[in-house]
Amino acid sequence: TPLLYWNSSMSSRLTRVMVVVVGVAIGSIAAYFLKDLDVRINTQRASVDSLRDQAKALSTTIADVRAGQVAYVARGQGEAFWMTRVADLLPALEKQAAEFSASLTAPGARAAFEAAAAALENFRMLDSRVKEFVTSGSSLLAADLIFSDGLESTATASAQIGAARVA
Repeated sequence: TPLLYWNSSMSSRLTRVMVVVVGVAIGSIAAYFLKDLDVRINTQRASVDSLRDQAKALSTTIADVRAGQVAYVARGQGEAFWMTRVADLLPALEKQAAEFSASLTAPGARAAFEAAAAALENFRMLDSRVKEFVTSGSSLLAADLIFSDGLESTATASAQIGAARVA
């Protein structure tokens, strides 16, 4: 009987040790997966924050360009100053748009941004025509383009940038 007692106590002790080892292994694996999940969530959150900041900067530059263009035909404003200001902002706008586009990964976001990019290109071409009208003294024609097509282009671009950010 002592031999029988020794075998049952040994297997019971071995079972307990195995349960502890398996429990520690499961806990370690769970901790690894939770840490990995936390890192992925933080990476996604940083990506979303960066994209939001890029969209905000892009929208702000669009608003600045729009305000500058309106100032071309505003009484008492130096049109040369505002034309130079908008000319300086347009390359920054293009750069911000390219960076924002490069950050987009979802197909829906890319599609929305393509519409925004087309609207921004339309605005750039429109701005050239508006500048020609202003310098030739046709402020009424310039104002008509600014307050119709210019407003539509910037509104479309801003809306599509917001849609791309959400997508």
